[in-house]
Amino acid sequence: MTNEEIYNKCNNKRETYLIMASKQNNEKVISILLKLGTNVNFQDSQGNTALHYATSKGNIVTMEMLINNQADVDCPNYLHETPLMIACRFKQTEAIKCLLNHNANTLFVDSYIYESFLSFDFKSKEQNEYIEMIINKYIEVADPVPDNYMVTVTLIERMKMFYTKPLYKDHFDDIEKLIVDGLGEIVETVVETVTGN
Repeated sequence: MTNEEIYNKCNNKRETYLIMASKQNNEKVISILLKLGTNVNFQDSQGNTALHYATSKGNIVTMEMLINNQADVDCPNYLHETPLMIACRFKQTEAIKCLLNHNANTLFVDSYIYESFLSFDFKSKEQNEYIEMIINKYIEVADPVPDNYMVTVTLIERMKMFYTKPLYKDHFDDIEKLIVDGLGEIVETVVETVTGN
């Protein structure tokens, strides 16, 4: 296995070390990986790059490091969202400024802005006003996504969702508690469906 293969190794979600470090905003690890020549544009199972994740959290230092190492500012994920669109979705104004300064493509909203604000002068656009319009227009036209879109959840946190300590000595007490809490109707419906009564 070559060094490049090691640095670009990924987990079952196709997250490389660089993507994982970007999700956690670990600038030191990101810097080391970039010096070692990791693939800055590698896409995970959702098509997101390290830049998508850094942008979603508004991590400007990380974004600058990635962009200065040839990160594609217009790389779409599998929902066809570029890092700039992600920044709009998460209302990360500083991230939007950073991406605009690196010539990110804005055509996805410029036509909508032009239709709504015919008098807006794109050549002398006031950046803060323009950014506000980009965010508002993108949120208006973008497809909805789940609440957990691009959320980073650690393995321990995920396990906690599925495991709770038994509150009672006997598992029948747990079932009784569920019935008391209102799940009795669901259990009755399942029993009726299975038995045909």
